[in-house]
Amino acid sequence: MARGRRLKSYLDYENALGDGIGVGYGQSYQPWLRAQDVKSRGNRSIVFGLKTFRTIISFLLSKVTFSIWLSLMTR
Repeated sequence: MARGRRLKSYLDYENALGDGIGVGYGQSYQPWLRAQDVKSRGNRSIVFGLKTFRTIISFLLSKVTFSIWLSLMTR
């Protein structure tokens, strides 16, 4: 299992920003929260984003978030 991101100090936060985490737009965006950062017995969805043209994993950690994402993308 991956250890996930550990942002325990301000220096860790600055290093993450320097690495481009939480910064960017579209395909270049790297989210703060990833699926492997959260302990869960639930589902994760891997879908292709039609607006960002990349796979979306980290935001869809449950069936509820997947349903909301799907309804927003089909409008």
